[in-house]
Amino acid sequence: MNLMLLDIKQDFERIRTIWGKLAQSSTPSYFLSWGWIENWISFLPTNAAVQLAVFVEGEQPVAAFFLGQTALVRHNAIRSRGMFLNATGIPLVDRVHIEYNAILHSSSRLFSLHELLALLPDHWDEFWMPGLDANAFPGNMLEQTTSLGEIQIERDVPSPYVDLELVRQKDGNYLSLLSSHMRAHVKRSQRAYESRGPISLEAACNPNMALEIFDEMVSMHQKAWQAKGQEGAFASNFMRQFHRALICKRFEYGEIQLLRIKVGNTIIGCLYDFVYNGKVYSYQSGFHFEMDNRLTPGYVSLVEAIKYCAALGLTHFDFMGSDAAYKQRLCTHQQRLIWAKVQKPRLQFQLETGLKALKQSLQSLRR
Repeated sequence: MNLMLLDIKQDFERIRTIWGKLAQSSTPSYFLSWGWIENWISFLPTNAAVQLAVFVEGEQPVAAFFLGQTALVRHNAIRSRGMFLNATGIPLVDRVHIEYNAILHSSSRLFSLHELLALLPDHWDEFWMPGLDANAFPGNMLEQTTSLGEIQIERDVPSPYVDLELVRQKDGNYLSLLSSHMRAHVKRSQRAYESRGPISLEAACNPNMALEIFDEMVSMHQKAWQAKGQEGAFASNFMRQFHRALICKRFEYGEIQLLRIKVGNTIIGCLYDFVYNGKVYSYQSGFHFEMDNRLTPGYVSLVEAIKYCAALGLTHFDFMGSDAAYKQRLCTHQQRLIWAKVQKPRLQFQLETGLKALKQSLQSLRR
């Protein structure tokens, strides 16, 4: 098996063909769908060193992923040559936040993590694998050992979801699947809102309406996070433009869902989701918070959205990677997402590990 590297600009049509064929047998997440990938490629800055890495057996492509490369500097002292799985290594660009990351591969070809690392170009010190799907390659191979480096788990988080078939089996009574405490909490909030007017859900029916709801969502999202002293997911113009372009390009394919939840004429929440292979990915949201603690716009909005998606016949409503308590309370099942890296044996990494241990010791002494 050999490695072939393709330029994302000059070999674009060839990349589209290879990616499309491998996606048919890999059933990837939305973040590896061609709709997402094509938009991602179009927004890569000129300084992003990204190629398509294709594993070829005979003359047949059997696996592919985008390989980003960049020089890394940490703590103003630790330098390394980084490679990235379906990411760039540029923080601003990677804030689009890939999840359920994996390598597309032929269903007839099984790989080991060691085989993957051995086929990479040799000029790397760290291979970063963000947001890995724990059930797909290489996320399902992280317990293996390899002589080529040390596997380190940076984050391992649940990815809660609602099985929408269970909601349909309850004739749409999603609340019956939740704990008695959660049911009481949501119903209390619903009654408080209904005293002002009926709760309703509107789904964008065209790209213009989708962009309108997106802008409302961004405004509420940013306001809530900035009130906490944080910048919010859409602080950068890059993020806003990336998603506005994605909405315009992919709405007609049924991949974009923007929902507006209202009480009477007042908007209490907006949800920005992706829909792919029957699964809903709850990507971002914005809610109108008030001082009255009976009013929980997030819970009420998500309950309405889940019932709506169940009625559409979709299979999963995925909250995506997070250990946030509200997601645990609203889910019926959960998967795992893993942020991992492989480090080659290098002196600078031994130094970094030593400095971290020293810092922890000093913190313990101060306590």
